[in-house]
Amino acid sequence: MTAADDTFDLVAIGAGPAGHAAAVRVAELGGRAAIVEDAQLGGNCVNHCCIPTTTLLDTAEGLRRAQTLAFAGIIADPDLPALNRAVARKQQLVAALAAGIRAQLRTRRVELVQGRARVDAPDCVRVQLAEGAERTLRCRNVLVATGARPEMPAIPGLADGEQLWIDGLLRLSQAPRSLLVIGDGPCGVIFALEAAQLFAGFGTQTTLVHSGEALLPDGEAQLLDVLEEMLRAADVHILAGARIEEIRAAEGGRVATVRAGAKVHEVLAEIVAAPDCRRPYWGDAGLEQLGVEARDGAIFVDEQGQTSVPGIWAAGDVTGGAMFSHRAAHAGRVAGEAVMGLPSARDERFLPLVLSTDPEYASVGMSEEAARAAGYAVRTGIASLTTNARAITMGQREGLVKIVAEAGTGRLLGAHILAPQAGELIGQAVVALRLGGTAGDLAALTYWHPTLSEAIGEAARRAMG
Repeated sequence: MTAADDTFDLVAIGAGPAGHAAAVRVAELGGRAAIVEDAQLGGNCVNHCCIPTTTLLDTAEGLRRAQTLAFAGIIADPDLPALNRAVARKQQLVAALAAGIRAQLRTRRVELVQGRARVDAPDCVRVQLAEGAERTLRCRNVLVATGARPEMPAIPGLADGEQLWIDGLLRLSQAPRSLLVIGDGPCGVIFALEAAQLFAGFGTQTTLVHSGEALLPDGEAQLLDVLEEMLRAADVHILAGARIEEIRAAEGGRVATVRAGAKVHEVLAEIVAAPDCRRPYWGDAGLEQLGVEARDGAIFVDEQGQTSVPGIWAAGDVTGGAMFSHRAAHAGRVAGEAVMGLPSARDERFLPLVLSTDPEYASVGMSEEAARAAGYAVRTGIASLTTNARAITMGQREGLVKIVAEAGTGRLLGAHILAPQAGELIGQAVVALRLGGTAGDLAALTYWHPTLSEAIGEAARRAMG
């Protein structure tokens, strides 16, 4: 093998969504790629947040449905899941996903190198291997996809180690009697909200504190108001526009003094869950010495993922902004294509947002309020799941679909769904938005009956007038 044959087109540092997507895309385009990872495959998404949370929320939903069926007399004295069994299942599924990533890399001929990487130059990555030896990887490009690390906020009266980040919370083997979940951070209240509903479903007295007046500042208020009512009905106590002034020790845990406007609340909690305060992280990768530019603690990149140093790229949480796995994967694919000479560039206008609540909330494009603020004359259409046949058969009739379209042209501006499987349903609207479609295009589709998708067509017809 010649020296040229032994040169990788891309060495990605980090096997999370960004690094994985970039390396696989390079391989799909005929290039030679490697990934260096010093921990678990899959990054924060698979191991600590998205997948564990979704798995446990699915279990909680199964619990709720079993209780409903038992109430209806269909199941007699069901063996309802306990948190420790749910966590064990979650760990099995996380391990299976990590094994699947390893198998995919092998199938796509992406070399996996287990160890800690340091970038000596844009064409040279030195790896301290897990077994102690050292290996040098020659390459044409380096992608830094080292993600982010949690940074616990300082809260008066709470010492280091006295609050759990989401990862520790999801590893509890027993549901606490009471839980205080703090929102805010780069992903706002999203992960906190999911965790709050999860533990409320397992019988924990749960309080969510967040600084915003709305659950999502850019979300569709009409649907989020309904979701908030449903969360309160599910025993999630929400304190909006609030901040924690202090936390002090008390019998059975801690008491938090929470100020919400003119009101002061005393919240008893056995466990305090920290807000999602992650910070971009690239450790001792050697980037500063090479002159890689950082802004506000994040690696600065252009729309393709190129850093200030030619041949060094970055994607995912390490570049800052909203820290979501689908956003990281999108940036990773774009960087992988750019490395291989394609004119790819990030376009985040059509990235959906999903809350894995019960029911799910999914959104893409502009809300009605945002569209009007941007100067559009808009028409909206709303369909309720109250009369949707599939929702009725599922026993989940509380939900809405809202379509936001430009008046006159009917051009789709946004779609917002509060429904079971909303994260799956929103894909139809993502495609329509990406292709410049109209409410009429959605209305003209014939949907299978009975399905939840029928509500999308119904909302689109109402947006047309």
